[in-house]
Amino acid sequence: MKNQIVKYIIGGGISFLVEFILFNTLFYMSIAGAGVASGVSFCSGLAVSLLINKFWVFEDKQSKWSFRQIAMFLGLGIFNLVFTSYVVKMMVALGVLGFLAKMIMMMSVAVWNYVIMKSVIFKNGI
Repeated sequence: MKNQIVKYIIGGGISFLVEFILFNTLFYMSIAGAGVASGVSFCSGLAVSLLINKFWVFEDKQSKWSFRQIAMFLGLGIFNLVFTSYVVKMMVALGVLGFLAKMIMMMSVAVWNYVIMKSVIFKNGI
């Protein structure tokens, strides 16, 4: 389990880098506006995260992709995006510094995502 948590953290870091680098490339090279760049980079990071978590972190070696897994993973990603955006906005409105609000939510998402992926989405792995 300890090894799995380390792999989860590394996989999350890789997904973060994909999203962050792609956003900055699209936005700062004037390829896309902030909203489009954010959406494209979010979807790309989510796709990378799905692959890393399915095959490396949770070692789900099923040869066929499960519609249930993909739907649940995408649903979790969309929920995370909507919920955390709302909570960060509310925290900032209550006086919490923006970077701190975002950091708190990112850490919370990392914890509940691990639990949900391990116990529900990829429960047949490992």
